[in-house]
Amino acid sequence: MTFSGDLSGIGLGDVFQNLAGNRATGTLHVRWDKGERHVRVVEGQIAGWAPGPGRELPLFDHVVERGYADPAAVAQLQNSARKRRKRAARLLRDEKICDADSLYNAFREITAEGVYELLTLTTATFAFSEGEPPPDVFDADLLAADVRLAVGPVLLEGARRGDDYKRVRMVVGSDQDLFVADAQAAERAPDELTAAVAALLDGRTDVAGIARAVQRSRFEVSCSLLTLVQQGLARPSTGEEIAALAEQALSTEDREEAIRLLGQALVRLPREAMLRRRLAETLAAAGRKREAAGEMAVLAFQATEEERYDDAMSHYERSIALDPADVLLHQRRCEVLKRLGDKQALRDGLLLWAQRLENLGLADRACEVLSAHVDAGPLRNDQQLLLRTAELSKVNGNLPGAAARYVQIVDLFGGNDTNLEIRCLRAALSAQPDDPAIQKRLSDIETGRAARRRRRHRLMLSLGSAAAVVIMIVVAAAQEMSTSRRLAAILRDRPADALGTSTLPALRELANEHSWVPSCQLAGAIEAEEAMRMLRAAETLRLQMRVHDAQQALATARESLPTKSQQQADDLVAQLHTESPMFTWLQRVERRGRDDGEACEALARATDPQYLAFHNDLLPHASCDATREVMLRALQVLDDPSCADPVARAYLVTRDRAVERMCEGLIDSAARKEPERTRETLATLLEDAREHPERRARAVRLLEILTAHAAAPAGGR
Repeated sequence: MTFSGDLSGIGLGDVFQNLAGNRATGTLHVRWDKGERHVRVVEGQIAGWAPGPGRELPLFDHVVERGYADPAAVAQLQNSARKRRKRAARLLRDEKICDADSLYNAFREITAEGVYELLTLTTATFAFSEGEPPPDVFDADLLAADVRLAVGPVLLEGARRGDDYKRVRMVVGSDQDLFVADAQAAERAPDELTAAVAALLDGRTDVAGIARAVQRSRFEVSCSLLTLVQQGLARPSTGEEIAALAEQALSTEDREEAIRLLGQALVRLPREAMLRRRLAETLAAAGRKREAAGEMAVLAFQATEEERYDDAMSHYERSIALDPADVLLHQRRCEVLKRLGDKQALRDGLLLWAQRLENLGLADRACEVLSAHVDAGPLRNDQQLLLRTAELSKVNGNLPGAAARYVQIVDLFGGNDTNLEIRCLRAALSAQPDDPAIQKRLSDIETGRAARRRRRHRLMLSLGSAAAVVIMIVVAAAQEMSTSRRLAAILRDRPADALGTSTLPALRELANEHSWVPSCQLAGAIEAEEAMRMLRAAETLRLQMRVHDAQQALATARESLPTKSQQQADDLVAQLHTESPMFTWLQRVERRGRDDGEACEALARATDPQYLAFHNDLLPHASCDATREVMLRALQVLDDPSCADPVARAYLVTRDRAVERMCEGLIDSAARKEPERTRETLATLLEDAREHPERRARAVRLLEILTAHAAAPAGGR
């Protein structure tokens, strides 16, 4: 019988019951995201448990925790067992530390504990295979002990422990966790086991150590710890507390204890660089260089994440010094060197990485690494890397690839180094002795034919370059003559084009043809000046009421104006569009006077604030009193002090008494609202008017109006 599934559709307890009901014999393989386990089933009974291929049963720890063996004897046996090849059970039996009954009980308990743990899983996959157990999975002594556990009692005990497991794992994450107890925890503990556990909570003894000391299972010890934490009699040790204990251990030269404590401190403070550096140094001092290199690599990785690349390089250098055979460290260091941009250091790092790979018999991988960097990246086509890649290709037996790399070196660097060409071509020929192209190239170099060809090529190249320069000079001169004649023709016709609507497009077209020709550059400079002149001319045309001409000038000039002036032109175009109806009414009043009542009324009603600039700008240019009167009526409604200057100019030239009174009223209103500003605005105008006898009397009248409000605050009347 063979079947498989996952725990989302069926519970593991149901699987065991099914196996028991069918008296099945085989191996149940359970796998989840954090590991895998194997359970041996014989005739429906549980007959063994294994943590996975290549992993041993925790037999030494178990016999000590359950009191089956003397802890000191087991510790001594473990130290000496590293040099032996016997299994743990055989060692314990041969040294007479455990008898057969003790080992049998230990195997039963280990199997039961393993199954209890599996029964707590809720997300995992399983597969049952009938027949003999897979090789190198189960401990041979465990299978020989012929353990048999009935499924029913195991499932009952597993169900009883299920809720406890969930609560325990909220407090005790692993068997290496450390706790500290309250001073009176042992006295206030609810039972004897909990009291014994509390007495051992010194911040340095982990769950496994406590289990060995009280000779009870780790599950029972974890339950006692849960009770103490829930009652407020114990708490997990902080990273700082564990680090302090580690320093005490170091002060007494107890490196192994310090290593264990520093590891636990880093579980709580994983980003603490000082602790990890301390752990790495202690591991190195204890002779555990590979583990020390791993800790330094973690420091380097954290520095890389924080973009501290110089620190990362320092850590990787130290890590490689501790474990030079670890090719992954070389790879990470080269990645940091690439970020730093140091090509020489990156080249040396890649060559060392490739050498380590070759030493491990991975020459093909070394060739791939160098090829990836020599074909792309900052060291693309690097000569040293190309030579090393060719050598590695030859070592791998890739003779065509090696020959191609040697030829590539000749193509890239051989032109100025004949010895390099000969050396590389000979190496390529030794890899591909039947390649006629390589034979011919080598023969040409050795006989001097290649050198002669290169000299002829350089001569032809020099002559071709000289001819090209001459042709370019002739073409440039001809182009300059043509463009200078065209520019002269444009400038000759310029006076006849008053608005510039024909001159500016012609200049723009000429300037865009050949930017390198002096005449075109001059056309561009004249184009910019002409565009600014047309912008100014458009403002003047507006005051002359030539709206269409102003719009045409702006449309022509816009493309040649700088960005700031383009915005100014766009604003003026928008203003002309808004004022266009006003210009029509104004021209009608100028032609017909008061006889055109419709135009007069329309102009007088243009009292929207957007027409203020129109009235202020065009009032001084009005030629008849009828026009002045209707525009003054609009300004009376707008009542803005900024109209003082155009109103004063109209006042000085009018002969209509009604217009005079309207002007005086507006000046009086402006002086009342903003006396200082109005006086400053009209000062120059009044000074000039007093020099003309025909305007002197009106200038004096305006001065009287301004003086009347000079001493009063703005808005005071």
